[in-house]
Amino acid sequence: MNELEDDNWLNKKYINCPSCNETLLVCDHSPFEHSYRLYCNTCPKRVDIGLYEPVYDEIESVDDLSYDNLLLEFEKRLEKCSCGGQFKLNAARKCLHCHTPLSLNEEQNVWLGNYWDETLNEEQEEFVEQKMQQFIVKPKWKSK
Repeated sequence: MNELEDDNWLNKKYINCPSCNETLLVCDHSPFEHSYRLYCNTCPKRVDIGLYEPVYDEIESVDDLSYDNLLLEFEKRLEKCSCGGQFKLNAARKCLHCHTPLSLNEEQNVWLGNYWDETLNEEQEEFVEQKMQQFIVKPKWKSK
């Protein structure tokens, strides 16, 4: 493996939305990040479910569930997205600008095109980070 491949171990690449042509950054989920993600089936929001969520205690035999079955258990317990959609295992990733579904695989995530732009100053980085946070929501669980 050469040095350039070492630097791109998350397979980061830029794409343009097929509908609005805005630039988006696509990269794989980090294997070092221990959380699960479900995506809204209506808008580009995603919910990140960390390992310390209380829902794990409600799901019997978490260790015995396959990845897909665990995410299906999360699906059942999550409140709807603020847009009215549902967070789903197989929801398509969507453009962060126009909400057009994108042809990506389940390992990939979508970011604003300038999210990791090393030429941004501190104020610009903060603005991009705040804008990105509107697409990453904390899980809200249905009450029993």
